[in-house]
Amino acid sequence: TYLEKYNAVITQSFNGNDFFLDIRKEDILNRFNLNKSKSDINLKLKNISESISNYHQLCVGSEFNLIDFEYKILIQKIINKLTNLEKKIFFKINFKYFFYNLLKLKEEKIKIRHSYTLKGLDIRNILINEKGLIKLLDPGKLKYEPEVAGIARYLVTTELLYWGKLLFFIKFSISNNLKNSIMAGFSTLSLREKKLLNIFLLKEYIK
Repeated sequence: TYLEKYNAVITQSFNGNDFFLDIRKEDILNRFNLNKSKSDINLKLKNISESISNYHQLCVGSEFNLIDFEYKILIQKIINKLTNLEKKIFFKINFKYFFYNLLKLKEEKIKIRHSYTLKGLDIRNILINEKGLIKLLDPGKLKYEPEVAGIARYLVTTELLYWGKLLFFIKFSISNNLKNSIMAGFSTLSLREKKLLNIFLLKEYIK
């Protein structure tokens, strides 16, 4: 159905509220010990992550495609961005420490899981209704890449929980308690994939 008002094609009608507002409320109540009732936000966050992980699995069948991944290109992109950032900022930051640690990884080559990820996956585009049913809005294009690249993009959106609010400018971000619940849903990641996830997170942060 085409809705002229929104210039959008509706494939399924769903009445729900922005889930990130519930997360934000829960986060603030927890920070100031004002939460008097038990919430299932942590469980929902974990379930969403598990659903994303299961989706990655379903996209490639019964077994993930283990493909060689070289750090070289990714590391060079990060170094280039940091170098440009160093030139633009008005105060001096010494990135040599970062470069040293990144360059140590540059020649590494590992086999990691690849799948089709959703480029537009964003925690702020999740709706939830009164029954607790969750739907994703505008997940974006599919991209075949390391699974952790897609997870990194999603995790960065969780850091924008207070975007548009004064709290964001005083460095309020999602609490570790909620972060842990999100990561608990990605429990199938190996240690080497978690290591690579941190590198992809760095890449997303300095975009």
